[in-house]
Amino acid sequence: MPGNKPAISYVPTVVQRAFSAHMGDRAQQEAAVRVGPAWDYGIKVGNIVVAPVAQVERANWSAAVRENLHVEHVNIAKSVRASDGRLVVAAWKATEFAPGTLTDRADQVILAALRLDDALAEIPVPDFFPTHVGQCRVESDFFDLADLAAWAEEPGTILDAGLNVRAQADESQRVALSLAAQAIDRLTPIDAPDQVTHADMFATTILSWGADPTVTDIVPAKHPRGYTAALAIVDSLIAGATTVHVVDRFAGVENITQLVYRALLYRLYVHALHPLSRSNSRSSIVRVARELL
Repeated sequence: MPGNKPAISYVPTVVQRAFSAHMGDRAQQEAAVRVGPAWDYGIKVGNIVVAPVAQVERANWSAAVRENLHVEHVNIAKSVRASDGRLVVAAWKATEFAPGTLTDRADQVILAALRLDDALAEIPVPDFFPTHVGQCRVESDFFDLADLAAWAEEPGTILDAGLNVRAQADESQRVALSLAAQAIDRLTPIDAPDQVTHADMFATTILSWGADPTVTDIVPAKHPRGYTAALAIVDSLIAGATTVHVVDRFAGVENITQLVYRALLYRLYVHALHPLSRSNSRSSIVRVARELL
């Protein structure tokens, strides 16, 4: 969520050939159809979207899972394999395009998140998640650091490692971290097993009139069932798509209040750590934190 990804100016020839996504010269590519954040700002070529990936291992995992994942009343955008069978080529992926746009229908996205978690519970948890700060690159692994800190008994050490490589915190960052301390005071243990969850449901769910929601990607995280929905709740609040009463509407979900606090901590920490985090984005998160706390 922090910052905007730079526009894609050129798709490497090897990627075009691998995915049969021939786009011509640079001038033709400049005129190609660019799709939005739900598709990682990729380029639509025919019926597929090609887009760069930040983490090849996780992109490979997501693409492999999405090939065969079936979720009741939720469409999953299928990955496209290259001519040699690979799912990621030169740090680029391809995905079957589906019509739809990002939505402000928060409850529908949250319901889809719960259904997605039920399906992901059958998927083995991968082993690429870091378990301590020493496994992260503190200058770039902002999301992993924030996730570790949100679930750590002592988040200070993790946050210090990430913040020490950045400039002095501004006022909105200090306020965000102060609110994080209030959220920590409300934490209680969650007695539930970890499973694969999705760390960006609200930003990857599109809706088209009369159709089930489509999830364009899965950003894996290792947390108890319901975390995908909890993070969607927090993100929908940040986007102004719903009100805090949404938590009451989903009160029947096991551990939802505690999971929402963890999701809130995650977003507070991401925006404290990420160098491209904007002050207006942090202000929205501060507003949501005050409403939830």
